[in-house]
Amino acid sequence: MRRTATALALVLLSLPPAAHADSTPAADFNLAFGTRAPAAATSMAFRIVYKNPDDPNAAPSPQRRIVIELPRGSRIDGKAVPACTASDAELQVLGPSACPAGSRVGSGVAELQTGGGPAFDPFIDDVDIFNGGKELVELFTHRRDGVRIGVGRRQFSSPDTLSETPPPQPGAPPDFESSVRVLDFKFAASPFITTPAGCPADGEWRSKLTFDTADGHTYTASSTTPCDPDTAPAAPAHAGACRSRRVVPVRLSHPARVTILRDGKVVRRLRRPRTVIPVDLRGLPRGSYRYTLVIGEGGATRRMTRVFRTCGA
Repeated sequence: MRRTATALALVLLSLPPAAHADSTPAADFNLAFGTRAPAAATSMAFRIVYKNPDDPNAAPSPQRRIVIELPRGSRIDGKAVPACTASDAELQVLGPSACPAGSRVGSGVAELQTGGGPAFDPFIDDVDIFNGGKELVELFTHRRDGVRIGVGRRQFSSPDTLSETPPPQPGAPPDFESSVRVLDFKFAASPFITTPAGCPADGEWRSKLTFDTADGHTYTASSTTPCDPDTAPAAPAHAGACRSRRVVPVRLSHPARVTILRDGKVVRRLRRPRTVIPVDLRGLPRGSYRYTLVIGEGGATRRMTRVFRTCGA
């Protein structure tokens, strides 16, 4: 078991960050796959930081329902790896040994705010995550004293969606309820999670977080993770036909990332490029070509589209 846990930890450390995490007054949300390839088994990581939109220093309102939508077309397959069918009581008594080998699909950390002051807060649990066939089974162990606190179950409400209605957690007055502040989960690469069959033209898969709180509000946040679209080859040119020699400079203002598409197909992706972006037309035969630049600046994304003509077309 120790060797398995060590191997899993090494795999998880290799997970890449998401291309873009959404930060809102109520939550920060980041979901990343470990591969850019479509239709591939993958590792995955997601991190949620819940916040009080009225006071960033105050505890967030407890969550009553949480829905995490992976990129559309993703698949969580509870039949792809062994399933843990242990009861909550068995898990709390026996720990991870209550589940069969191969059913542990990930690990994580949960941070709660109890309202009990520095002696209790932050209340941090280490989480062992198992495949339950139709749900994630999450075993929470208090980091400070090693006591197994409880078990959570997050349903596969569709092949690409995780849903949970968490029970209230005990806390200090006046509400006697704790608030989850951070969930940080990581899943090892296996057939348990598969990326969508295709990749959007802008080279990003999109995820969404929706949650309801005890004070009657519903909030959303989004995240993107990069993927590899099929690149379109340049149209063939007849022998002796004109081929372009142009490289057109396009000036931008400190972009964080740029994806260049030609006629709807990605031809290049740039991370932290210079302020002058080269649009390379070299080798293209006579014709008109529609280029779109998908530009990420801070937390926003915008598009710039231009049509270029080669060889006097």
